[in-house]
Amino acid sequence: MLSVLTIKMNMKSSISKELGVYIDECLEDGLKSHNEMFNEGLYLYGNQQCLDWLNHHNLDVLSAISICREYQMEQFGQLDYDLFESYEVIVNQLVYWYGIELCNESEVEID
Repeated sequence: MLSVLTIKMNMKSSISKELGVYIDECLEDGLKSHNEMFNEGLYLYGNQQCLDWLNHHNLDVLSAISICREYQMEQFGQLDYDLFESYEVIVNQLVYWYGIELCNESEVEID
């Protein structure tokens, strides 16, 4: 399981706030688990929208990749090299990992 400290150290407060609102909206819409919120669909679509999201949160692409790589290694012991194929993949994977911590804090089911 991912270290809570590792995730918290890497998450910018602007991202935490945005995803917290997203989780609250998902709960209001009847979604009950991390999987439903962050794994059954994409958080953001399209490379430009994802690049804009990174820029909005002052997070450069290489830092985002590094964070995702760290989580992959900690969780799975290996890297998924498909991570580098697009901004869309990078952002949605980053949001997935951050969503785990935020759902834990909100006592949302992690599956």
